[in-house]
Amino acid sequence: MKTDKEIMAWTTRVMVTLVLSMSIGFLVYADKSGAKIVLDGNWFEGSRSISPSTPLSAYITGDLLFIQCSTLRSDITITIVKNKIIVYEQNVPAAQTTNIEISVTGWEEANYTLKLRNQWGGYLYGDFSI
Repeated sequence: MKTDKEIMAWTTRVMVTLVLSMSIGFLVYADKSGAKIVLDGNWFEGSRSISPSTPLSAYITGDLLFIQCSTLRSDITITIVKNKIIVYEQNVPAAQTTNIEISVTGWEEANYTLKLRNQWGGYLYGDFSI
């Protein structure tokens, strides 16, 4: 009969293997099916905005649009436009901007423009297709 230590070690190995397999699988899936949305514009975040790089990234994978922010300093207004008509708009408080997911399930196959604004006049935009 196996000891408690052996059972615990086996269980730990199985769990670590499972988590690593799932992580690798997700990264491969996201890499193959995700499309990065190139963002243009200027992003200002008040007086502490000294970095030349943009703290926001966006990509679309399957039926989800992802927006990620690394600073959590800006409230973000997200607007998605198709043919000059707003099809989606949402205000996201700064504390909730780490990972934003927007479902595009059922959206018409077309070209869209993603627009991001903050309270300091920062503005980014990028085009994507479904």
